[in-house]
Amino acid sequence: MPVSPPVEVFFAPSLTRRRPCLTFRRLSPKVWIPVLLGLAAICFESTPLMGGNNTARWFAEIWPKVLGSANSPFVGALHHFLRKLGHFTGYGTLGLLLRKAWSHSVRAYLNMMGSRLMLAATALSVSFTFLVGSLDEWHQSFVPGRVSSFRDVLIDTCGALLFNAIFWAIRARKLSAPRRARPRKASAAQGVFA
Repeated sequence: MPVSPPVEVFFAPSLTRRRPCLTFRRLSPKVWIPVLLGLAAICFESTPLMGGNNTARWFAEIWPKVLGSANSPFVGALHHFLRKLGHFTGYGTLGLLLRKAWSHSVRAYLNMMGSRLMLAATALSVSFTFLVGSLDEWHQSFVPGRVSSFRDVLIDTCGALLFNAIFWAIRARKLSAPRRARPRKASAAQGVFA
C-alpha cells in the first residue's frame, strides 16, 4: 500500500516533478524599502523645483565657476543631455531595485529556483519601471512648469533594460568562470608521511 506524503508538504504546481517544497521562505518587507526610496526620489524630481527651467538656471550658475564661459551654445545641449542621462540612470537603478525586490518576493511566494525566477523578476522590474515612468510623466503633465514626454518613458524603460542586461552579463560571467580550488591545509599526518 503506497504511503502518501505528510499533509504539510506543499507541492508547487510547476515543480511537481521535482522535489517537494517543505518550507516557504518568509517575505521580508525590507527588500522593498530601497524601491520605496527610489520612488520617493522620482516623486521629488517630478516637482517644479527640479523642472528644466530651474535646473537650467542652476546649471548656468555652476558652469562658469567650474569651466568658464557660460555663453556657449554647448551649455544648453549638455544640460538637456544630462537631464536625459538622469532619467536613464535613475530609472535604470529603479529597474535593478525592482528586480531584486521582485526576485525575493517571487521566491518567497512560489519557492522557485534558478533562471526562471530571475527572468520573471527581470520582466516584472522592467514592466514596473515602464509603469512608474508612465505615471511620472502623466503626473508631470499636471505640474506647472513641467513637460510630459513619452520619449522620457522610453528612456526610463531603456535604462531599466540596460541595467538589467548588465546585471545578467555580470551574473553569466560569474557563473561561467571556473571555480578556483582552494588550497588544502596539510594535516599533521600528511606532513609526517609526505
